Amino acid sequence: MVDGTRRLDDAERFAVKLQEITRACPGLFVNVRTDTFLLNVQDALVQTLYRGQLYAKHGACGFFVPCVTRAEDIIAIVHHVRLPLNVMCMPELTDFSTLSTLGVKRISMGNFIYAATQARLKDLLCQVQTQHSFSGVF
Repeated sequence: MVDGTRRLDDAERFAVKLQEITRACPGLFVNVRTDTFLLNVQDALVQTLYRGQLYAKHGACGFFVPCVTRAEDIIAIVHHVRLPLNVMCMPELTDFSTLSTLGVKRISMGNFIYAATQARLKDLLCQVQTQHSFSGVF
């Protein structure tokens, strides 16, 4: 969020802030996030590679790229950005084994599992209420 709007901050300005933080807090693991794919920015891969390399030079320890799903993009990020890559679960994201082979080091679930669990719980509770029975629980 920048000024209340979901958009990318200036990469160079963010890198300076990042460097200040990492110098002030040595040993802190900073997993930097870039929303280039999430926000569908033009040339998302190019922007991601630029930001990842810049942030690595300024003290980032990890690189979180939500909504990247294509194997080719993941391979490019792993190859060009010398930070452990963290991706976010998405319907189009490949399986864990393939992600590991591609070089992904962490997969974040966001709130997706929680939201799916809540939706299923709501359906089950509505069924119990409608049927006046707990049979649907078992």
